[in-house]
Amino acid sequence: MGGTHLAVPDWPSIGLILGETDIGRSLQLRLAALALVALLSPRPALLALPASIALATLAWSGHAAVTEGGLGMIHRVWEIAHMLAAGIWLAALLRFLRGMLRPSTDHSIALALTRFAWPGTIIVTILVATGLFNLAKITGFAPFRASGLSPYALLLGGKLLLFSAMLGLAATNR
Repeated sequence: MGGTHLAVPDWPSIGLILGETDIGRSLQLRLAALALVALLSPRPALLALPASIALATLAWSGHAAVTEGGLGMIHRVWEIAHMLAAGIWLAALLRFLRGMLRPSTDHSIALALTRFAWPGTIIVTILVATGLFNLAKITGFAPFRASGLSPYALLLGGKLLLFSAMLGLAATNR
């Protein structure tokens, strides 16, 4: 950005970006939160808050960053909800898979599936609602109206197909 060689950082520009822009301040907060994640013991109760903060700061450099003013803050709140739901979903799946890999009885597997069903449903509902909000806000659904689909629409379509398959497996389980 400063027109200097990559090996010679433009420290005044870096200081300006980090200290005077929303994306710079969010990057500082994210790095501090990730440092806490790295330093704390690997117990979910201790890691949840700094990990959530790190995820939430992505809203200042993701899709919602392009929206300004009051609507921009609303968009960031929805983006934060989307990121947190995705993080919780991933953590829940990993925990669920860890439990499934342990030697267990059919009863304990059924119990684990039952315990996972309602939180999973709530998380998926949040992901769908916030994802649709983001899609509408970012594109107005335009990628799907055009005669030729954009790479974004194709990638999103693939993501939605995988997501639908996952929901189908969950419905079959229920």
